[in-house]
Amino acid sequence: WLSPFRGLAAVVGPVTDWQLTDTAAAAQAHEQVVEWFMTRGSTLPVRYGTLFSNEAALSDALEQHYATLYRVEVEFRILWDAETVWSNAEEQAPPAATDVDEELRLHYIQERLRAAAESLAQQCRERLAPYAEAITTSILETEGAPVSASLLVARGGADALVDEIAQIQRELRPMQVECTGPWPPYHFVSAIKGDGS
Repeated sequence: WLSPFRGLAAVVGPVTDWQLTDTAAAAQAHEQVVEWFMTRGSTLPVRYGTLFSNEAALSDALEQHYATLYRVEVEFRILWDAETVWSNAEEQAPPAATDVDEELRLHYIQERLRAAAESLAQQCRERLAPYAEAITTSILETEGAPVSASLLVARGGADALVDEIAQIQRELRPMQVECTGPWPPYHFVSAIKGDGS
């Protein structure tokens, strides 16, 4: 059943010790319940076997995390043509006459790409900070994605953030910007722990 808490609700049910066997079947049953709820609305799953002794303990846990739980997450990443970017950096690299020079040349190219990615990330953080309560960024997770970010946004604030990301997309062409969400705040909620069995 649903246990309402301010603007949220927890999906809960009574359990007995024998229902909490640590088996693949039990974990799969938990996953099926989570997936069912995910098809019906924003859902932030908790670890299988999270137990609360009573509704007051559950309410305490929700209160502790409420400031984050009642937010949404928007994700975006910048994509560039890795081959073109590499070629451009290669053209600016000093020529290599020896194997040692070639290693230095490769290091130079990699450093240029990292500096370009870090500069893009900094620009995005500065542009998006007014719209987000928290931002996490990753640099060069793949050669084609110099910047990936997750942004924590107040409910109702995602539209303004997405509009700003669309403006960044127009300014960064021919690079592309992918934006997804709003989602539950997956990257910003620390583990919600039960209080026992």
